[in-house]
Amino acid sequence: MNRAGIFAHRSASHGGITTENVGQLVVYTSPQPDDRRQKTVRGLPPRNPAFTGRGLLLRALHVKLHRAVRPDNGSSSTDLQVSLVSLVGIGGIGKTQVVLEYAHRHANRYAVVWWLDADQPTTLSQGLMDLACHLGRPNSTPAEAVQALRVELSARSDWLLVYDNVDDLETLHGLLATTGGGHILITGRDPRLARFGAQVDIGDFTRAESRQLLLTRCPSLASEEADQVAAAVGDLPLAVEQAGCFLQDTGLSTDEYLDFLDTHPGQAGMDDPTVAEHPGLAAAVAATRARLAAEDPHVLNLFNQLAFLAPEPIPLGSQPVSDRPGRFGVLLGNSATTALAVRRLVGLGLARHANHTLQLHRLVQALLRTHLPQTEQSSTVHSAQNLLATSAPGDPDDPHSWPNYSQLTPHAQTLTEHSTKHIDTLETPRFRDLCCNTLRYLYTSGQYQAAHDLADRIRTRWDQTLGADHPDALRSAHTLAVSLYKLGKHEQARELDQQTLDARHRVLGPDHPDTLRSANNLAVGLNFADKYEQARELNQQTLDARHRVLGPDHPDTLGSANNLAADLRGLDEYEQARELDHQTLDARRRALGPDHPDTLTSAYNLAADLRGLDEYEQARELDHQTLDARRRILGPDHPDTLTSAYNLAADLRGLDEYEQARELDHQTLDARRRILGPDHPDTLTSAYNLGIDLYALGEYEQASELGRQTLDARRRILGPDHPDTLTSANNLAVDLRALGEYEQASELGRQTLDARRRILGPDHPDTLRSANNLAVDLRALGEYEQAAELDH
Repeated sequence: MNRAGIFAHRSASHGGITTENVGQLVVYTSPQPDDRRQKTVRGLPPRNPAFTGRGLLLRALHVKLHRAVRPDNGSSSTDLQVSLVSLVGIGGIGKTQVVLEYAHRHANRYAVVWWLDADQPTTLSQGLMDLACHLGRPNSTPAEAVQALRVELSARSDWLLVYDNVDDLETLHGLLATTGGGHILITGRDPRLARFGAQVDIGDFTRAESRQLLLTRCPSLASEEADQVAAAVGDLPLAVEQAGCFLQDTGLSTDEYLDFLDTHPGQAGMDDPTVAEHPGLAAAVAATRARLAAEDPHVLNLFNQLAFLAPEPIPLGSQPVSDRPGRFGVLLGNSATTALAVRRLVGLGLARHANHTLQLHRLVQALLRTHLPQTEQSSTVHSAQNLLATSAPGDPDDPHSWPNYSQLTPHAQTLTEHSTKHIDTLETPRFRDLCCNTLRYLYTSGQYQAAHDLADRIRTRWDQTLGADHPDALRSAHTLAVSLYKLGKHEQARELDQQTLDARHRVLGPDHPDTLRSANNLAVGLNFADKYEQARELNQQTLDARHRVLGPDHPDTLGSANNLAADLRGLDEYEQARELDHQTLDARRRALGPDHPDTLTSAYNLAADLRGLDEYEQARELDHQTLDARRRILGPDHPDTLTSAYNLAADLRGLDEYEQARELDHQTLDARRRILGPDHPDTLTSAYNLGIDLYALGEYEQASELGRQTLDARRRILGPDHPDTLTSANNLAVDLRALGEYEQASELGRQTLDARRRILGPDHPDTLRSANNLAVDLRALGEYEQAAELDH
């Protein structure tokens, strides 16, 4: 079927030019029947008045089409080679419309312009016979017509032929002119069309093009609504056209349409023929699916599985051959099976293949899923899980493996979403392992919110399907707690860690590695809550157990040593912390290598010990090295990299280099606001530190303003009695004193002192600092007796 338009047969004469509709074409014939070489014949479907965008694509097509080398003056046209360009892309990408627009724009450059429907041999042959007839070379058989056209076209170079929708490369056998200097355009889905000449790959609309067509078809849409619809249909031109028309016809609101598209994609306009008589995306997908069912059920089964993965590139792996390792990715089978399956899917225009990846369009996937009954969907989801689990992305703690996980993560996320709709389908152990490793990758690479969302979904499902005490369900709970810590939700994380530790102790036993991981995490939570004594006790127990069960150099054992040193640092026992951190750093360098993230964490912690011992120069040197390494290995925006920048600024502050400290703290604050959000505890810590820099530089107004904002945020997020909140209150009182606002300073100082006495105790160093600061304020107000009482 012609994708550009169908018209009844009719003819008329206008000023000596004969116009007739032949099948699908509007044909214009010039009045010089006796001189075939001067005769003008143009047979094109009508131009699409709603054609949108594609400017760069049309220019690229024009350039490639005119790259043929022409001979010197005096040479005949038979010395010229035909310039041929194929336009290739998936179904619905708009190949026909691009070529039609090009042909109309440049029709006046040619004496002969002819459109051929090439999806069937019979229609192609008939089109060639019609062209031969209009050129004054009527023939009784297709073979004679083709031969006549070869003779005619080889003698001239003023022609353009369009072979639209080539479905089978064999269709073109013997039906392409090769000499004469004319131009041929071919559209089709099969990349092998590149064998005939130059190729232009057609991709989705840009968002601006999608928006423009949607607003043309449905003028009542707001620009933001058009963006939403365009995103939902994946900027696929055919789907954009169908969605715009459907919205205009039905009057649905954007929200109503998006919901309808999500739940009933086949009925949300995708089954409507277009103005240009395309049968629609739903019909095209259904026809191709039926063809696969009849010709290649194995590929159809694979096709169905891919429909439940994400509409992102799927890495294709390979098995090891001799002494060569296999390529990372999903294994579709052996090399031959993979190659044939990929070739089949790509050749039918169902998927894109590039750089060892395969990608399906989101709407094609959605329409495929609607063809499967619920029971078959469940089994297909299960098969898709097994398929994805054939990949081997590597160690999620190793940054070298992160690119592999980055490719797999969207598919694991999408599969878990589909799994929630099929409660009766249990994931295989291999897929559960992949999910847990993906979770670990997400939080080690700094993607805390994504880790939280996936962990929460998985935990909910596995609690239902496996039971809350299943080891894998407890793994998901453990990872969810880690993500909560990373998001600054320490209270929720600590509560979940306690539950998980109790369950693992009961189910797995006290010395199981997973139980010890929960104990380790709970100790971290206690440290975050400034409960350093409790944290040290639990970390010491965990370290002893890991040393006994796993050995002294096991990464988990070294992790406990690292955490115990953090507790010692929190208790101001810097000498012991430095000794333990130094041992751990040496062990990690030896066991994991100098660039492993855990090794860099130990270097970071050792620098913190040095700073606590006022050895700022050594701390700065080590922090600088660690910051450079983290930037190189983790990236400049990784939360751990920003923590190193924060530490280096503290070293600079300790060395009285306040200008440099302020600059670095300002950069870190901006980055943390962007990456972690304005209310994350680490972001507020950066704001607090920048306030200290400003105060040290005598910029008291700015310091007090930032200090007040930080105090308000910490009260709201952490609570009024959190130690960090009280630290902000203490520092704001100091800022107010510097501004001469002694009444406000003393009032805030008194509140802070009372709270610290109640929460931390009267002899805590922070409590004593508050007492000293309040005494200074009171003296400034002339209240010497009260100040003297605080001094004692």
